[in-house]
Amino acid sequence: MTAEEEMAALRRHWLIIGQVAQMSATAELHLRQLMVGLLDSQYAQIVAAGLAITELIDTCSALAKANRDMGDEERTEILGLLSELKGLLPLRNHLVHGLWIPYGDVHIGPEVAPMALISKRRTEMKTIPIAYETAQAIADDLNRVGRSIFNWTIKVLLTQINREQVGL
Repeated sequence: MTAEEEMAALRRHWLIIGQVAQMSATAELHLRQLMVGLLDSQYAQIVAAGLAITELIDTCSALAKANRDMGDEERTEILGLLSELKGLLPLRNHLVHGLWIPYGDVHIGPEVAPMALISKRRTEMKTIPIAYETAQAIADDLNRVGRSIFNWTIKVLLTQINREQVGL
């Protein structure tokens, strides 16, 4: 592989990982908006500000299940979106937090991505091969689900998310 080919492969890799990270951050923002609407409190932004994405999903799910003002169809829709988003997180975490090494000895082909090398929380190292197409699909799915959560929040909780908030 020439230096130019190697740099092109790295740029492609960085672009996809950047997309995954950006779409994840956007989905997390929409989760915070959802939580503010579900809490319907002037202190909601303060409570939502300190939560990680998994905590936001779990809290929003609990709030949606407990919400008496929401119809069954609305509840089913948001719980499905939250479940779908939660299912995307393990691979998202590998993509964003993994150390990437070339797959194979020399060549990074167009259909094969580098693999994630994972070692979290005192576990042994493991490798997870991930194709570029899979990484791109995660970015696309994070974008789609994040936008769907935002659209649901605007449709169902517009008044609640517009409530005046106590500043941080």
